Amino acid sequence: RLFYRTNIDLPTLSQLQNVVDNTNTLQLRAGNPDLGQSYTHRLGGRYRAASAAKGTSFFVFASLSLVSNQIANSTFIAPTDTILPEGITLVRGAQLIRPVNVAGAYNFRSFASYGFPVKALKSNLNFNAGYTINNSPSLINGVTNEALTHNINTGLTIGSNISKELDFTLGYALNYNTVFNSIQPQLNNNYYIHNANFRINWLPIPALVFSSDVLYNAFAGLEDGFNQT
Repeated sequence: RLFYRTNIDLPTLSQLQNVVDNTNTLQLRAGNPDLGQSYTHRLGGRYRAASAAKGTSFFVFASLSLVSNQIANSTFIAPTDTILPEGITLVRGAQLIRPVNVAGAYNFRSFASYGFPVKALKSNLNFNAGYTINNSPSLINGVTNEALTHNINTGLTIGSNISKELDFTLGYALNYNTVFNSIQPQLNNNYYIHNANFRINWLPIPALVFSSDVLYNAFAGLEDGFNQT
């Protein structure tokens, strides 16, 4: 199956109003009456194949989105105490954020999985992997900042096919993420997310069920205090 879709995103009323919100004096926000709508093109496809005789299954998916006039933030960081045209003072280091239209936003996603039976284990194995890249431009003091995010994920799942009385699932998934900012390298990051799970249901006799679930999540590569398990 192949598909092409397109849609527009209209700016909200608050994004269009030329009014400064100074509720937070260190991070002021204002609208932009010249803001236009964004326009997204999305092209993708998927393929699925399965064999009941062999017990195998295969699936692959990919999509690409291109955005024209993406609505993003334009952030002005005051180098000194600054008086805005609206008469509001922006102290040194404070920010004024306005929505603007920018070019260059895109997103690409892909995913594939393959499953097959393993007679020796009386179980089914499923492998999966995916890759995503996302580019979200914004403006900082009039300079374009390209925020580029990569995500690589892979996983393995073992599902039992032993009998009607015993059912279990064992899975593991790994996500690797990188964040790159063209003019704000201090915000760059590389981190991992580990996810593991185990579930079992056992019926030793028709009137009795043993059931248990175990979940494990771990983060690595983040700042101190965020690498939790």
